[in-house]
Amino acid sequence: MGVSLGYVLPEERLSSAARWTGRAVRLAEHLDDRGLLAFALRVHGNELRKVERPSAAVARLHRSLTLTPRADRGPAPVQLARAAGELGDLKLFDQVLAEAWRLVDSGRGVGLVSEHVLREVQVRGLVRTGRPRLAAKLVICHPMPTSAIPPQWQAIMHVTTGEALLAHADISSAAVAFKDATAIAEAHRLPHQIQRVIRASSPDLPAVADYAAEALSRVRVGGAGARRPSVPSELDR
Repeated sequence: MGVSLGYVLPEERLSSAARWTGRAVRLAEHLDDRGLLAFALRVHGNELRKVERPSAAVARLHRSLTLTPRADRGPAPVQLARAAGELGDLKLFDQVLAEAWRLVDSGRGVGLVSEHVLREVQVRGLVRTGRPRLAAKLVICHPMPTSAIPPQWQAIMHVTTGEALLAHADISSAAVAFKDATAIAEAHRLPHQIQRVIRASSPDLPAVADYAAEALSRVRVGGAGARRPSVPSELDR
């Protein structure tokens, strides 16, 4: 329930997802099931990150990682890297990201973590840890795909690309990325991604922020012809 709510709720209601996944952690601890507890901690940590509690998110995700056998870690290092980036912990971010890349490069992350997912986490984390030049270089050298991936990831990647380019002062390219993200997010009813656009673009791109705010209003009233959100993976957002 908590994970499902975390996919589709706007930011101001994401605390519901954090509460549901928190209940799951307490139940898993009561059942004394190590695997279930690791999973519950991982999804709870991810929801805490979304409601801007990165320290708590890192604590839950780190505990989840310690409970998970190295051969079965799947998306856990990726989610921890993302939370560490949001916290601004450069050392932890680099350390866990390196482990995640080893997982993908070894093939053990296939089906759980893709190169494109990890690249998005890397770009976002570089911005959050004060390295916008490296983030922009990564976006330019390794353009994120805009097709053949689920629409929610198209939106996520466009927003992250816009953030990296804006942090590197490439205003016009950032505006294009943000508008593309908004259009995809509106079509697939992904309010959180539109809110990311508004938050990132408001200081320097007020026209883009206004464009995104209008799209968000249409999503909130269930605009005619809007598609139902597709089911994202746990790594989304």
